[in-house]
Amino acid sequence: MAEWDPTKFTMSVGANTIVEYAAGTFIKASFDEDQYSLEIGADGRGCRIRNANEAGKFEITLLKSSPSNDLLSAQAILDRQTGQGVVPIQVKDGNGAAVASAQNAWIVKMADLERGKELGEVTWTIQTDKLEMVQGGILPLGQ
Repeated sequence: MAEWDPTKFTMSVGANTIVEYAAGTFIKASFDEDQYSLEIGADGRGCRIRNANEAGKFEITLLKSSPSNDLLSAQAILDRQTGQGVVPIQVKDGNGAAVASAQNAWIVKMADLERGKELGEVTWTIQTDKLEMVQGGILPLGQ
């Protein structure tokens, strides 16, 4: 039997550890394009075509109360003002083998500003030119 514990999940953007994730899906890493496509000729025969694009995105959803919003805002402002906002990003799932990382990552744009009666969430999109990712399962209890 396996057990999921969200407290075993860690993420860092540059030198900053991200904290106070939203409930539900709080991290999503995905490639921008499929790694292969298929082209079919007039005679019905096909050819598999390798796509060398390894770019991808991270979507991070935090509670509005998260101090990480301040850190990510500062990173976005630094990048806008100086162009020096490219940092490494690392995602580790201590429950199993899932990991995602990139050496060159940057915030696509400042997160939208929304306020309401409830606390709510803030979603950040971070782009990379080369996403490294392993989709792993959850380790059984006791391992």
